Amino acid sequence: MSAVAKRGATSRATAAIIVDQVLSHGHSLEQALPQNLPADIDPRDASLIRALVYGALRGHLLHQHLLNSLLSKPLKKKDAVLEALLSVSLFQLLESDRPDFAVVSAAVDAAIVLQRPHARGLVNAVLRNFLRQRETLLAAAQADEGSRYRLPVWLLQRLQSAYPQHWKPVAEAATRQAPMWLRVNKNRLAVAEYQQHLTSLGHPVEEPPECAATALKLLAPAPVDQLPGFAEGDCSVQDVAAQLAAQILAPQPGEHLLDACAAPGGKSCHLAELTANAATIVALDSSAERAERIVENATR
Repeated sequence: MSAVAKRGATSRATAAIIVDQVLSHGHSLEQALPQNLPADIDPRDASLIRALVYGALRGHLLHQHLLNSLLSKPLKKKDAVLEALLSVSLFQLLESDRPDFAVVSAAVDAAIVLQRPHARGLVNAVLRNFLRQRETLLAAAQADEGSRYRLPVWLLQRLQSAYPQHWKPVAEAATRQAPMWLRVNKNRLAVAEYQQHLTSLGHPVEEPPECAATALKLLAPAPVDQLPGFAEGDCSVQDVAAQLAAQILAPQPGEHLLDACAAPGGKSCHLAELTANAATIVALDSSAERAERIVENATR
């Protein structure tokens, strides 16, 4: 295996391990990602791994439906990481522009990195069989609502009940990759100033929406170490919907506020920004490990 091939295989194997920890062992993605990304990893490899993990998890129900047709029998519990590897590979075959042969080759090499060289033939056969039957398998998957919308049946039923006229666009939106939103710390600089700074560095953004004046949406996601002033607290990564929570609360200086499910601390920090750091905020979380992220974000 060449150095380049090994690097690609290692990225896919790492992504498979993270996906397996989430699906088979109940770890949160916030736990599994940092635990499996070496501190000295190349930012490009880290970005690839994150994209593979999010893609595999977002498409899990679709991939599971496809694998049920492609595997002659379920994989053993000890080999669940191989199913995660196949899911990562199906995501790439379905949604990336990487050549099919390269995806299959990297997956086969990743089986070796995962210390399962005996599974190389299985991985190769399953993925090549998918490519041969692609249209038929996807048509069958489309006939199943869970795999078509990539959402569990119970959630689809709730959406249908709550939004009988609009549940389909809601379900379809849930399967798309979320854009990267930033929250500008208005106590440090103006939103327009930060927007101009981002654009000058090659990170164009959309204008802030009326509902969230400090929110900026990047037209293309970027690693946080490329965001100007991120380490100094000029901005935070937070979805625009999450930004509305603190805004709707309308906190005031001098108030005592409780965030009872706070990790990683985005809303607590937003409350501090909205009160110009003049409120008393207690931020709690049931996970001591995740609570460390609150301290990290508050310090930043």
